[in-house]
This record gives sequence, C-alpha cells and structure tokens, in this order.
Amino acid sequence: PTHAVKNSGLADIHLVRTATTSRLPPAVPDVLGDHVPSLVGPQAPAFADRHPRALGPEWKTWASERFTVAWRDFLQRPDAAHDPQFDTIKHIYESVVGAAGGRRRPRP
Repeated sequence: PTHAVKNSGLADIHLVRTATTSRLPPAVPDVLGDHVPSLVGPQAPAFADRHPRALGPEWKTWASERFTVAWRDFLQRPDAAHDPQFDTIKHIYESVVGAAGGRRRPRP
C-alpha cells in the first residue's frame, strides 16, 4: 500500500538523520522470525544476505538510498497526492535529490 511505502522511506530517513556515525543503531529482534514464512517465502535469504551494506560501515548510505527509492516510488503513485503529507515529502525528496545533483541511484 502507498502509506507503507511512505512510512518505509520515513524510517530510512530517521536512520540517516541519527547522530550515531561510528556504529549501527541498536537492532530489535525480528518479531516475525520463522513464524510467518509466507510473507517472504520459505526460501527467502536472511536480511544480512539481502542487504549486506546495511550491517556494515556504509549503513547510512544504504539507508539514504532506501529512503530515496521509497519516496520516489511513493511520489509516483496515483493515490499519493491524496496523502496529507504529500507536499512535505515531495519538498524533502526534491531537496535531497537536488542537493545530490540528481545522482541518487541505489546500488545493488
């Protein structure tokens, strides 16, 4: 859903803005764990395997790229314009991408 995409970007931007620079923020255990394999499939790779940069020294870069992808997706959805935060998100997104010279492209 559109609101989930928006909130995913919001979570990532909070990671980017955290004052912590030398270490990862504290992690919480996976509350779903192995109890709900149907959400990601029974053969889904672990988070660390899917997103290795998220757990190393480049975690802020990873979060920044994730925020950019999520909010770009959000802004392109037809129903996003009805979200009360649409204009604010658009402004923040355009400011960040503009400051980066439009070079925000996610790495694999």
